[in-house]
Amino acid sequence: MIGAIDAALIAGNHEAGRLQWVKAFWDRIGHPDGADMARIDDDRRRVNILPGTFDTVMRGAPGFFTPRHFSGFFMGMTVPPETASCHDTMPLRAGELVHFDGLNGELCADHVRASCSLPPAFPPVRVDGEL
Repeated sequence: MIGAIDAALIAGNHEAGRLQWVKAFWDRIGHPDGADMARIDDDRRRVNILPGTFDTVMRGAPGFFTPRHFSGFFMGMTVPPETASCHDTMPLRAGELVHFDGLNGELCADHVRASCSLPPAFPPVRVDGEL
């Protein structure tokens, strides 16, 4: 999952700005630490990550995924495969950080999303009609 995202960011941008785009993506989805993690013990590190973890569970990670808080999937209802997950990876489809027309081959944002499929956390993605 992470490798496919990084590969798309690197291959889908001009050489001079590739690392800038990788950094922009990961900065967007990350949470700043409330403390200098190198200077605190393990117990305080665990406490420090709780707010970011809670925020990610509730709001997702901008540009990566959003939570499916009210999905029938959680109640055992039959849902389309693309919605049978805890999270929705459609924000990756926007792909504003990757210029897919610069990649060799017929790759698109759905190929990257498909590489992130890890049910039940992240849903399967249909590419060319196939899951």
